[in-house]
Parts: sequence; structure tokens; C-alpha cells
Amino acid sequence: MNAFTISLPDSTPPAKQDELEAALQDMPSVEGAGVSETRGIDPQAVMIWVKLAGEMIATAGAMLPVLQKVVDMIRGKGIKGAKINLPGGATLQVDEASTADIERLMRTAAGT
Repeated sequence: MNAFTISLPDSTPPAKQDELEAALQDMPSVEGAGVSETRGIDPQAVMIWVKLAGEMIATAGAMLPVLQKVVDMIRGKGIKGAKINLPGGATLQVDEASTADIERLMRTAAGT
């Protein structure tokens, strides 16, 4: 689990998408991030892919601070209706996510 996607509502202004993409790329634990050209499951959403740095350990404990920073970043940019999608189908609603929710999501995604 060294990659995830972020679904942004289609109404998210392109400038906000660009700001979020740039901020993600500047995170030390992120190897790369970019706006997906395909719409995926939800044609009403913009997808941003995020690939974690190679040295990131793909465990719930290692991912927790990264996901919390991403949630805080999205909220700080005033983006409403965003979702974080992990491999295996686990999804986190950013607007409502607490640290406990992120921990539960990570345990679910890790199969524990």
C-alpha cells in the first residue's frame, strides 16, 4: 500500500486542484502526485493520485501521519466533499474524518 487516490468534487476550482497537487508533491513522504486523466468510478470527481516515497513503510502506523497531513491539507484549502481512496476499496470522507476514523481505515485496509 504505497499509493492512494484523492477524489475531489468536479466543482473544485482548477487552481485549488493545482495547489493541492503541488502541496502533496512537496511532502517529504510523497514520491509523486498528479491529477489523473481518467475519471474512474465517479465521473463527477477529479482524481489525484499519490505515490509514497520508496522508504515509506506501508503499515498503518507509518501511513497514519501521512493521511492526517493530507486530510488537514485538504481542509485547509477549503475543499469540501473530498474522499481518500486506499487500495482494496477503503474510503475516507475527508469532511468528517477524525484521527480515530483514519486509524480504523488503516486497520481495515491492512486487514487487521
